[in-house]
Amino acid sequence: MRELLENLLRSLPSASLKEMESIEAELLEAAEGGPESIDEYFESVAKELVDEARALANRVDALIGGA
Repeated sequence: MRELLENLLRSLPSASLKEMESIEAELLEAAEGGPESIDEYFESVAKELVDEARALANRVDALIGGA
């Protein structure tokens, strides 16, 4: 599993090497716990992205509403 993830991560283009290294480290750490840990990692990241998107949508809504 770890080798598969390492190969996958190497094949992805990256705009930020530091950010990719961080993601790679987190994902490989999750891989040590098996498939369920990987699922939990992605669920956590997805939740963070959804929360960030909601916050941005609220800011845009406030700006539109205030115009």
